[in-house]
Amino acid sequence: CRLWCDSLLKPNNKTTHYQYNGLSHMAQRLPQTWIARFALAVLLSGLYFASLTVWQQMVKDQQKSIAERVDFQARDLARRLQSSLHDQVDDLHRIAQLWNHRGRIPQDEWLLESQFCLDHFKAYQSIQWLGPDLHMRWLVPTTGNEAALDFVLKPDHPNYPLALRARDTGTAQFSNSFALV
Repeated sequence: CRLWCDSLLKPNNKTTHYQYNGLSHMAQRLPQTWIARFALAVLLSGLYFASLTVWQQMVKDQQKSIAERVDFQARDLARRLQSSLHDQVDDLHRIAQLWNHRGRIPQDEWLLESQFCLDHFKAYQSIQWLGPDLHMRWLVPTTGNEAALDFVLKPDHPNYPLALRARDTGTAQFSNSFALV
C-alpha cells in the first residue's frame, strides 16, 4: 500500500514504475487466488459426486438385501405350506387306508379321525364320505352343513369323474372346492 500511496504523491517516472510493480504483484496474486478457488470448487464437486455415487450404491445394496430377504422368506413360507399340505393330505390318506384295510371303519372312528383333521387344518370347511352309490354318507361338521346330508353326486357335477375313480380304485381323491348345496 505504501508504494501505491507514494506513487500518488510523487508523479514521476519512478512512480509509474512503482505503480506498475504494485499492479503486477496484485495481478500475480489474483490468478493464484482464482486457481485455489477453482481447485477447491473441483475438489468439492468431486466429493459431492463421490458421495452421490456411494449413496446410490448403498441404496442398490439395500434393495438387493431386501429382495434377498423377501425371496428367502417366500421360499421358506412355500416350504412350510407345502409341508403342512402334505401333512393334511397324509391325514386324509390315512383315513382312506384304514377304510380299505379294514374293509370299512365304524362311523364313530371316522368321525374322530375327520374331526382331528378339521381341528388340525383350519382351511377345511368340512370332510365328507360318499358311499359307492355317490350318496353323502357322513359329513363333519354337520353344524352349518345340514342341507348337504342328502347330497348325491350326479353325472353333471364337475367332480363326478373323480368320485368314480375313487370308487373304482379304492384310493382317496382330492377335488377342488365346490358348493354342496
